[in-house]
Amino acid sequence: MRSQHIIIALFTIFAGASIIIPSPMFPGNWFCNLFGDRIQNYTRVISAMFNGAFYSGIIGLIFFGLEKKLGEL
Repeated sequence: MRSQHIIIALFTIFAGASIIIPSPMFPGNWFCNLFGDRIQNYTRVISAMFNGAFYSGIIGLIFFGLEKKLGEL
């Protein structure tokens, strides 16, 4: 249950940071370039959503793995 709260918090942090920081970040920038001009008006929001999901997923998996590993000790 704690892992879900961590992932939601990390998603919010990374998505917010992607909107606030004006420089493009991977993988959101890559997906927006893949879609091209069709989503030109929504590029910042879509990029932020991809970045939030990607980075919170990676850090959430690391946290979940560490939680399981340290719980076994």
